[in-house]
Amino acid sequence: MGIFKTKEEKEQEMMLLIKRTVTVMQKQIKLLQAQKKVFFDRAAKAREEGMEDLMCASLAAYKQADAQLSHAKEAMMAFEAAAEIKECADATAAFAGAMAVISREMVSLTDEKTYGEIEQGFKKSMAGAKVASEHLQTILAMEKRLFSAPLAEEKKEDTPPETPEASEDADTAEVTTEGGDEKN
Repeated sequence: MGIFKTKEEKEQEMMLLIKRTVTVMQKQIKLLQAQKKVFFDRAAKAREEGMEDLMCASLAAYKQADAQLSHAKEAMMAFEAAAEIKECADATAAFAGAMAVISREMVSLTDEKTYGEIEQGFKKSMAGAKVASEHLQTILAMEKRLFSAPLAEEKKEDTPPETPEASEDADTAEVTTEGGDEKN
């Protein structure tokens, strides 16, 4: 252990001191409770034997032990309350420290320069995507014209030209099914 104590070492010493103090106070309370019993028993015995002075002295000691016991219990409760308040204050301080760290991080994350760079990058990528989409559409249109043009020419060469009369006959032709029913 060095000359200077770390924060953790100081905290451990404080917790040890609190535990020691609570232990000492608990022992004092038990001792006063035992003394009260002894003084009460002495007063009762002195009364049975008719020793009025010893009975009065024992009752006075009993009352004094009772008052000290009440003070010790109050002190113990006050000490425990103070220790709990200190723990709450420590938790609040830790929370405040953590919030300060988070706040600093949020400020650095939300820096306008960063968002400006993101916005510029986004605009540039969207413009690039638009140009790429336009190029793709141009390529697809060109491909469609290239592949559909020869097919149209081949169809025209393979099929005889259709006359208006032939198309009317095809529309009004009757179809006969296996059962002899006619369908239009």
